[in-house]
Amino acid sequence: MGVFGSQEPHSCFFLKELCASPLRIMEMLASNFCPYLFPKKEIQTVSLRKARKVSAWLHQLERPDAEIRERIAHIFGSDPALIQSRVAQYRTALEAFGKAYGMDRDVVVVRAPARINLMGVHIEHRGGWVNYMAISREIVLVAERRDDDEVVLRNVDDISYPPRAFRIKEKLPPDQRGD
Repeated sequence: MGVFGSQEPHSCFFLKELCASPLRIMEMLASNFCPYLFPKKEIQTVSLRKARKVSAWLHQLERPDAEIRERIAHIFGSDPALIQSRVAQYRTALEAFGKAYGMDRDVVVVRAPARINLMGVHIEHRGGWVNYMAISREIVLVAERRDDDEVVLRNVDDISYPPRAFRIKEKLPPDQRGD
């Protein structure tokens, strides 16, 4: 899977403030921590049927159809300034991916809203309750399908976060890989 992150001022993908290495985040996801970080009820499957060419995504953001306008309004509300900044963020990620890999690649665009734990304790990995609060940051990924188990990570800020890659089979023992 090729993954490309984007950022806007004051908002960093790959949780820059908390973890300087996007590779470390992906390593954690490829490890046993995944069920603790993302309980099954919170995981939403990304359908590859929603994959579109990078150029098609950019066109949709430039001239959104009714479905895209509804989705954007559902996610971000009706504030034009917020919508404009978020659409610019998505455009930046897509343009960077297109520049690196080509505009004709089939990709999905995935977002994960950020949240913080107001109590400051990390007990969720042991089944404890936490008091989360949403904040106005999010992680945006542009990803394409691969035929192997290599994960390639890139960030639009490739000076601070140079490209990295790893193979899932090297990070996760065979008996823990699943399907």
